[in-house]
Amino acid sequence: MLKRWLSGALATTMLLTGANVFADSVENDIQIVNYKDGEETYQEYVPGRYANQDSPAVPPSITEIDDTIDPEAYDNFERAGLLTSDGNFDWEAYGALPTLDKEADTYDVIGSDDRVSVGVVDDPPYYYTAYLLMEYIDASGNSNLYRGTGFIAGEGVIATAGHNIYSHDEDGWADNVTIILQKDNDNNPYGTTVKTQLRSNTGWTKRQETKNDWGLIETAKDLSDYVGYCGIVNPDIDVVGETMELPGYPANVRGETDSYEMWTDTGTVLKQNADNEVYYDADTSGGNSGSGVFINTSSAIAIHAYGRGSSNSGARIQGLLYEMLQEYRR
Repeated sequence: MLKRWLSGALATTMLLTGANVFADSVENDIQIVNYKDGEETYQEYVPGRYANQDSPAVPPSITEIDDTIDPEAYDNFERAGLLTSDGNFDWEAYGALPTLDKEADTYDVIGSDDRVSVGVVDDPPYYYTAYLLMEYIDASGNSNLYRGTGFIAGEGVIATAGHNIYSHDEDGWADNVTIILQKDNDNNPYGTTVKTQLRSNTGWTKRQETKNDWGLIETAKDLSDYVGYCGIVNPDIDVVGETMELPGYPANVRGETDSYEMWTDTGTVLKQNADNEVYYDADTSGGNSGSGVFINTSSAIAIHAYGRGSSNSGARIQGLLYEMLQEYRR
């Protein structure tokens, strides 16, 4: 399979930085929280450090995918019971996993459920969108497994909802996170990898603020080598009224339970509140947490996390989150 990249022109246009982009992180004194090898560390951030980095140009070469389930993820799948007797990935077993949406009202179907199944396609924003497998091990050594959604937001990094990787109901950080990049026509993943470091912010881990419900997963293998990564919309651009799309992996959709397919819905960006949470009328349900909210086909404006009755919402990619992502966009 050939490496697929978004056009440099669109991403470059969307990544210009405005003067007040870092105000939220500075005013609220939010720190970065890193979790690696069982140790949590805190990090101050210097505003503007990566402010002028644009999206990279189209790379000079292409890469063929030469594996399906790689060894670094195989043990996690086996322990989770996600492999068939012949060693292939068991999508139905994945579909039956619970979600972490119990700690937050994270979804709403608005009116009739008009989501559509994506199938196997080689188009943005679908090939940026990934299954997540989260494992939390409790004090007694019991393994609790969950499913979720994330998207490739840079080289070696997946963006997702904070509550997927730091669950207050599970008393902290996920012990293991495995990323599964779609499935191909032979019913195997395009690619898989595991986390090396989890990153979030004290606004979520300490205060459980919905406006800061976001997290980043650094990965052992760079899945952007396969599909590139999405654009990020300049946080100073007014997106209200824009048509948006929200692809992801909901568990229950259109009467189907334990779905393992990618589904998507389109809608309109309804508003952005004073906390920079974006509201939209696309349908979501449990498992969609961590989905990218995209405009212009391939450029993310927010990370989906919550249901609001007549709308759904997510944290706008701005401030500290926007700046952190520039580290991964060379």
